Amino acid sequence: METMNNTQHSQPKVAVYCRVAHSSQLYDGAIVSQRDRLRDFAEQQGFEVAAEYLDDGFNGLTLNRPAFMQMEAAVNAGEINTVFVHSISRIGRNFLTVGKWLSELKRRGVKLIALDGSHMLPAMPDIASLVRSLKKGQRLSIKQ
Repeated sequence: METMNNTQHSQPKVAVYCRVAHSSQLYDGAIVSQRDRLRDFAEQQGFEVAAEYLDDGFNGLTLNRPAFMQMEAAVNAGEINTVFVHSISRIGRNFLTVGKWLSELKRRGVKLIALDGSHMLPAMPDIASLVRSLKKGQRLSIKQ
């Protein structure tokens, strides 16, 4: 008799991750707007958000950010198996670091969904699409 693997058939444990680089963006509601859009999207798709991780005033050049590291610990502990972000640029701006992190998520079977459509793990993007996504994020932040 075959037994079912509960992790494959259980409700996804969804986290939303938001980041703004400048604390001045906090006052115009950028981080709250990201969070609200991600929560709305999750609800529309039938997901319940288990956790929110918000890094306000942290640049994207490193993954060494308080909320990101908390989220990473939750992923490692199996508390989170799906991550929603506004765009991949919210994870980071260094494409090598972000690419390595995405590979690790894929290896663990963790899904990443970017609201802007730039990423849907477990499908792994090619380097060119990752670079395009990060450049697009840079152009948008420069305009703001």
